[in-house]
Amino acid sequence: SAVGKNDPYATTADGFLPGEAAVALCLERSDLSGTRQLARILTYRANSDALDLIRLPEDGGPLADLLTSIHQDLKTSRISTGPNLPALICPHASGTKANADSECRGIEQALGAFAAETPEPIPVAVFKPQTGHALGASGLLEVALLLPFLGKGHCPPLLKGLSEPPSPRLRLCQATDPLGSGQVWKIASGMGGHNAVAVLDFPGD
Repeated sequence: SAVGKNDPYATTADGFLPGEAAVALCLERSDLSGTRQLARILTYRANSDALDLIRLPEDGGPLADLLTSIHQDLKTSRISTGPNLPALICPHASGTKANADSECRGIEQALGAFAAETPEPIPVAVFKPQTGHALGASGLLEVALLLPFLGKGHCPPLLKGLSEPPSPRLRLCQATDPLGSGQVWKIASGMGGHNAVAVLDFPGD
């Protein structure tokens, strides 16, 4: 990455820019009334491939398995009444080419499994170019940054000049993109092969 800019999908990306963050979110039971919900946590799932201390599997297989299983769970459960597909994906997008290739392959595999249900490229929101990679807090930080925009039903603005994801199934979101209502799949990948996905359901305007 160029000094001072983390472009996670650039072909020349070669490392992430570290950052610092402190984040706190307030979680409430869904049966509480009288308050406007910015988003709902529908489900959460994690796995670990234990392939390498830092390197991710090149084919993105473990992440694909995780996303596919979440999609199937949402379809067969009563947690959600929506289409059970992401209106927006917030990937890990650390800033290394290996991570970008592996993560995008995993997402692409999962989306390919239900391509008929989502034929158009899904928008992705990447925050690390603006925040840096807050070690140990990047996932929660990005959820906190997403919430105000989800409450308004549109994509967050991203840093200008970023490269597009290396997948025809994905595209960078634009601040003018209306989301209406739907789901956000927030992906986090940790050292040691850990993958985690939180699915947020948001009401929009």
